[in-house]
Amino acid sequence: MSNVSFHLPDKLALLEARYRGDASLSSTVEELPSRPPRAFNYTDPALIPVAPGGKEEAMEPTRKATTVRRFRYNATVEVVFQSTAMMQSDSNPMHLHGHDFFVLAQGHGNYDAARDAASYNLVDPPVKNTVHVPRLGWAAIRFVADNPGSWFLHCHFEYHIAPGMATVLVVDNGPTPETTLPPPPTDLPKCSKLQE
Repeated sequence: MSNVSFHLPDKLALLEARYRGDASLSSTVEELPSRPPRAFNYTDPALIPVAPGGKEEAMEPTRKATTVRRFRYNATVEVVFQSTAMMQSDSNPMHLHGHDFFVLAQGHGNYDAARDAASYNLVDPPVKNTVHVPRLGWAAIRFVADNPGSWFLHCHFEYHIAPGMATVLVVDNGPTPETTLPPPPTDLPKCSKLQE
């Protein structure tokens, strides 16, 4: 996402770090960029064939990082998923844990806010937790960040999750005990794959 391949932290789970108030992850966790590092014609069919020395090869490399995007409690969040032609042959079912969202619009080609925001369904948009981002297209969603915690956002295809088509959305606590992340249970098991 935005040219960053998601990588789980090696030492401590994100939610566990939040429970502990542990800032040790701050040096290894990055904020997910709002946009890709450079704009180009994301749906250019010439990018589909993978050819050594082809123009997609220069745009394809990503780096690995643990990325998160933090939102204050009750913030209205809009996300536009843009499919690309690079290494792409399928649509992407993008799934958000912890929240349902409104699917405002979907389309083919490159998303253009000046043109496409006018087509948003703001009257009766479908409510989902997974949206189909069409091959060589886009989908716009909106939700209210009203569920405190650390929530995984990812493509629902396992072969897209494995190389890092994911990120974590962190929602801050609200102003009341009812809108605050409850403490972990005393018997919360530790992940055996994480090393302390």
